[in-house]
Amino acid sequence: MYNGSGGDLIFFEKIIKSFLLQKEKLHKKNVIFKVVIGPFSKNKERILNFSKKNKQILPILNCHNLNDILFDANLFVGSAGVSSFETALNKVPSILFQVNNNQKVQSKYMEKIGHYIILKLRDLYTYEKISKLILLAKIQYRRFLYLSKAREFSVDFNGTKRILENITKKNINKRIDNKANKKLIEKQYIRKVNDKDINHYLYSRNLKLNRNQTTTLNKITPIDHYIWWFITKRISYVLIKNNKRILYFYHENIFNNKTYNYFLSGWFACHRNCGIREILYALNWQKKMKLNVAKSKQKIIWLGAIKNNNKFSMKLSKYIGWKRLNEKNSCSKILKKYYNVNRGLVYYSR
Repeated sequence: MYNGSGGDLIFFEKIIKSFLLQKEKLHKKNVIFKVVIGPFSKNKERILNFSKKNKQILPILNCHNLNDILFDANLFVGSAGVSSFETALNKVPSILFQVNNNQKVQSKYMEKIGHYIILKLRDLYTYEKISKLILLAKIQYRRFLYLSKAREFSVDFNGTKRILENITKKNINKRIDNKANKKLIEKQYIRKVNDKDINHYLYSRNLKLNRNQTTTLNKITPIDHYIWWFITKRISYVLIKNNKRILYFYHENIFNNKTYNYFLSGWFACHRNCGIREILYALNWQKKMKLNVAKSKQKIIWLGAIKNNNKFSMKLSKYIGWKRLNEKNSCSKILKKYYNVNRGLVYYSR
């Protein structure tokens, strides 16, 4: 854990205490918190005193090179300054906080060097949520490790050499662009959503056109999204068209009994080119897909919920064979419990 040379360490103290209070005793064992104390760190005495009472806290003093302690680290939690490059160099899964203006870089650029978990300064105050995310990193470490290696650019010590090679390269200004000579061939396909979609999924979900169709207009915060992402049972897919993500759609088994398996279905746009053709293509694909159920004899019932002022989705649902449910219907009761709302939604099944 590192909060820069002069950051406040009280955040780390509270995060660690919250972590140690969690119920999952088995997963808390063998976790050592190495807290790097910078030369100008605030509240460093609190960490030093805390470490005397708990052997799981190891304060690091006089650290002049972060690489010296990152090489054997499993997870990094700290500010997204120069340390974001040092953790990328060491391929360490990271939970980064953009605490200063010069650290505010869009997630799509951070992803290029293997950083997918990017939080804001205000998230530092959500101690319980951060501690939960750290615990999830331990429980599902393979997924976090995969993200740290899912990079477009490698960080190493050869940057200067590559810059010089590009400067001296012949014909550097000559570019062959064949795109203008090629006719645009429309390529459309569907793939399963993976962890590399984590930030784009959040960005799309928070688009105003999608928030207007939900029970709340508030944006989902990154910390809440990351926690949800690593515990959800939802299975999502994305429609790709001309190498661009156009539409997300999903299903989730929310209830079952001896006779039926109830699957929740939904979708939301993630590109301005998402139209009726793309939506129908995805929903028809979903309708034909085979779902694994616990017992082969169980029947599948698809369920959906639409905001009561969303006339477009209501017409579309009727067109593709969904039936509106009476509020007294048992399926409506299941959905009300799932969404935890009494008004504002209309329920459908097929």
